[in-house]
Amino acid sequence: MGCRFGVRRSSPVCSWQTSCAGGPRMPRYDPSQLHQRRGPTRGVAGPRHSKSRPQSWLRSAVRRSDKVLREYPSDMIDSPVIALYLDPVDFSRPLHGNGNAAVARAAIKVMGDRFLYLGLTSNREDVGRLVVREIEGRTVSLYAVALARGGGGMGLIPENLRFALHLIRHLAVISSWPVSGVLTRTYTVMWLLAALARRWSVCYYIPGLGNPMTIGRRPRLGRFLTSVYDSIQRVALRRADVLFAAASRQATDDYCRHMSYRGRRPVIHPLPTAVDVDLFRPQPRDAAKQELGVSAYERVLVFVGRLASVKGIPLLFDALVELRRDGINAALMLVGDGEERLALGNLVERMGITEHVRFLGNQPPALVARALAAADVFVLASFTEGFSNAMVEAVASGRPLVTTEVSGAADLIREGFNGFIVRERSARLFADCISRAVALPDAEQVSRDMALERFSDQGLWQVIQESWLKTLPGLEGGRSPNRS
Repeated sequence: MGCRFGVRRSSPVCSWQTSCAGGPRMPRYDPSQLHQRRGPTRGVAGPRHSKSRPQSWLRSAVRRSDKVLREYPSDMIDSPVIALYLDPVDFSRPLHGNGNAAVARAAIKVMGDRFLYLGLTSNREDVGRLVVREIEGRTVSLYAVALARGGGGMGLIPENLRFALHLIRHLAVISSWPVSGVLTRTYTVMWLLAALARRWSVCYYIPGLGNPMTIGRRPRLGRFLTSVYDSIQRVALRRADVLFAAASRQATDDYCRHMSYRGRRPVIHPLPTAVDVDLFRPQPRDAAKQELGVSAYERVLVFVGRLASVKGIPLLFDALVELRRDGINAALMLVGDGEERLALGNLVERMGITEHVRFLGNQPPALVARALAAADVFVLASFTEGFSNAMVEAVASGRPLVTTEVSGAADLIREGFNGFIVRERSARLFADCISRAVALPDAEQVSRDMALERFSDQGLWQVIQESWLKTLPGLEGGRSPNRS
């Protein structure tokens, strides 16, 4: 399957380049050559909304991008595409290690070249170029707006904001493409799209309800800016065509009430996280333990996720200590990495449980599935979550769950059948629930049936296709009915 684009060589501000993978690349945009153009130019900016004005910093971004768009040729691409997938994902590296990467991997696997994927790259020469690569067995078109931040550092500017700022520099190229829609899971990108109010139909798939800045790497700053976030978010939600949220219906309804504006609530459809139910499936536990070098007689607790303060991992250490005091030979495996890795390692040493805690780091999906197969219980102690991708993977793997009371827990756990929800941050209570979860006789069957019925990634993207893609201009359904 080839690329869905054809790039014309005739543009006076472009130089033709060829991908090392054998596919066409987007010509690099060179602003220094703009003054050489002569004669009339073709603008590609679409209609604007006039009901509400964006915030001042967004208005200035619109003016700067429009100035470039009036100078940039809009006829570089011959063949149409359906939509853009726009998220700060490094598509040049294996797609695992965080929720954004997992969702992007699922999108590529199911949707293939119906999207053009815009994100980040680790290859400097790929920035600003259209490249064609094979990912998850699908040939897809990729476009990077910036280099990915290396080393996992926090940096001065948050990654979501940094991505949106880099995106502004590429609006001339992106807006000249004859695409019908944009899908994003990033709130800063959604704010930018709301300010631009261009010809695209916008689908915003909210990864977690509430202010993401309060559960990010700068929670204090997020809490300080909550009112600012809510004000801008209300405008952005009103300007989206289709809204989905990775959350339960109750959480979605509560969020819609909170985000109501002048008595009007946004229409947000709950669409829980989904996973590859063929990869994440029940497997023999003892064989998986042997593969990971764990005794078959050891009770293995598995956590999957970013090593961050919001995940509440010290509670898992305390619960492990309580289990061992009870005479249970328990061990904890942490799959993932993050900014708290060093601090958590030091805490484990001070608590004297180094021999019973293993940090596995970021792992590809196949090895995450093997770690979950080895689990006697999946554990999660987060203070807050969206709709945890790791929890869904554990359910698909047929493992019992013990989690704190976070969004999605009530949808994934039938208490007393496939796990327990711990409603107090008590290590003693958490340890007791783990002991009870190990003995649940039907946990594997209950969890697996639930995953097959409700959390297949094929089903998730089918919903997005039926509810949004088929409504795009020029396709079957015409304009989205939600556009006001």
